[in-house]
Amino acid sequence: SKAGARVTRHLTLKAATQASLIHDFEEPATFNGYQPGKVGKSSAKIVTGGADGTGHALALEVKPKLEDNSVLFHPSLPGMVDRVEMMVKGGDRPVALQPWLIDSGYTGIWLRPYNLFAPEPITVDWQGWKKVVIPAPPVPAQFGDKNRYFLFKPWYPLHLPLNAKTAEGDNPVEVRIDDVRVVTHLPDDE
Repeated sequence: SKAGARVTRHLTLKAATQASLIHDFEEPATFNGYQPGKVGKSSAKIVTGGADGTGHALALEVKPKLEDNSVLFHPSLPGMVDRVEMMVKGGDRPVALQPWLIDSGYTGIWLRPYNLFAPEPITVDWQGWKKVVIPAPPVPAQFGDKNRYFLFKPWYPLHLPLNAKTAEGDNPVEVRIDDVRVVTHLPDDE
């Protein structure tokens, strides 16, 4: 395969060597830190009953003491992201939900072909639905100059994976996600 290849069963890769930008809702798979060749199955699934009476939500089963309880949203987030807002429903035990924002891979640094931004983890210690906000990294000053990609500065589009962990109990706990909204830096009329 080569960069930008489309693979069967609706797995869409950004680059074959990175093995990870996945059409998650058609073919559930985990986010894996861009480790080549190690794309696994996700425990995330679509379930009935969402926030504010919507029909469906994304349920992420969190297995105790397991490092990879992850899901990767697809397609990429549109525009120059300011923040991501979503409704999250907690389970019967606390879960640490770690969001990441991963850029499109144009850094100009060949040993690290993408930038990963890790906002503060969200401790989901409530039951019922609650709105959470994930801040995006600031838009770089050089944005728009196609010849200036920098390490630790975002280049768009951004991608949103989430990983969840729980240290308590022996049985899985479920968190649900619904009504994901991307707020961009575009003016209102755009």
